[in-house]
Amino acid sequence: MVLPREAVAEIPDSKGKDFFLTFLPNEHTAALLDLEDIDSLYIVVNTTEIPTHGTINYRDASGNTTIVPFAITSPPGTYTFAKFWEDCELETVSSAQIRPQSFHIETDKDVTVCALNHALTSSDATLVFPTDVLGTQYRVLAYPSDLSYGTPSQCAVVATRNNTTVTFTLSTPIVGRQDNTFTVTLQKGDVYVVQARLSPLFSGDLTGTLIESSQPIALFAGHLRTMLPLSAERANSRDHLLEQIPPISTWGSS
Repeated sequence: MVLPREAVAEIPDSKGKDFFLTFLPNEHTAALLDLEDIDSLYIVVNTTEIPTHGTINYRDASGNTTIVPFAITSPPGTYTFAKFWEDCELETVSSAQIRPQSFHIETDKDVTVCALNHALTSSDATLVFPTDVLGTQYRVLAYPSDLSYGTPSQCAVVATRNNTTVTFTLSTPIVGRQDNTFTVTLQKGDVYVVQARLSPLFSGDLTGTLIESSQPIALFAGHLRTMLPLSAERANSRDHLLEQIPPISTWGSS
């Protein structure tokens, strides 16, 4: 069966010209070994077909904006942006707060984007979805909090437009709020961070949390630093979990 051209064009994919992202809190230990410079946030822009120019516009924890222009002139090619994590990664104490640390990538031709939060002993990466794939209704997919190490299940949303209202219906109590359902208003580029409360042992999983918004948002979810499988024997390695979650509108049926 051959789909009509207009039907093919409507199928969501990972290529685009506009992307929003943020980096969830990770556990950084390199500073303890005087190796701070190896802990960085990476954004990788890929093009396989046409040369492209673009910008990465990012805000730090103080709200200061920096614009970094780039070009990929000989496809297939890659542009890699690296930034030391401090001031640009979301803070571990920012649950239930509006924060400025977001990244906005714009290009003149279609590209794909990946993001990597790299720490000495705890790293993860995610594909970043273009803005035209984003939606207004999401279910969080995360992992149970680990009370033994004090590392929570967590998620964050990024607003792509001004005056965006976002309603959270929580699956577990969070740090910084007592209500199970609440609404916040975000401006373009604002980030709202949610971290599960670290009690009781091995609970506090944000998985299943419903997030609904008045305008398209980007959702990133995962865990500060967990072990898989979660075990009381404490014998397994631990890693950051970071994944952009697709909107419910893009889900399949099997």
